[in-house]
Amino acid sequence: GEIVKLESMTGDHDSNGEAEQAVQKVEDEVRTWLDATNDAIKSHIPPHHDLLPWLIEHAMSIYRRTHVGIDGRTCMERIRGRSGRDVSAEFGESVHYLRLRVKLEDKRTTKMNLQPRFLNAIFLGLSDSSDELIVYNQEEGIRKARTIRRRPEEEMFNKEELLAVKGTPLQPIPDSDETKIRTK
Repeated sequence: GEIVKLESMTGDHDSNGEAEQAVQKVEDEVRTWLDATNDAIKSHIPPHHDLLPWLIEHAMSIYRRTHVGIDGRTCMERIRGRSGRDVSAEFGESVHYLRLRVKLEDKRTTKMNLQPRFLNAIFLGLSDSSDELIVYNQEEGIRKARTIRRRPEEEMFNKEELLAVKGTPLQPIPDSDETKIRTK
């Protein structure tokens, strides 16, 4: 058989300019978010840490929510017909989150047992499909939430809590084949 060069199928360097610009934009956005997070914790996130895929997802989610195209609409407005939720915390910020209830009796049980309504977590981003907040709680792992509360400024970033995050967008439960982020 005849060997066909990949370049002849995809075009030369000059014809890929738009794709290369998009890749450069992603790299710039991710680098900016990573620098901001590293500055906030006064340290560096290791290069193969589970946080990096979340940071990439978050950076691109923010881009889809804020970048206005030539038609005057954002990507989110084009896809969903409306703008998404505004971001309510910074990536990697220590927050308090309210668990999502699956059933109404969960609310009654929580009130009767006097359990805390808000739990400590790390903010990882927003779900583009549901606009739910994605958080990491040390006991429960990666979870979706509808409500978060920011902590006082001196408690906003905690290096140990942040580096304890386990799970990625493709594998939210480590050592599991499950790909769905749980609400409870």
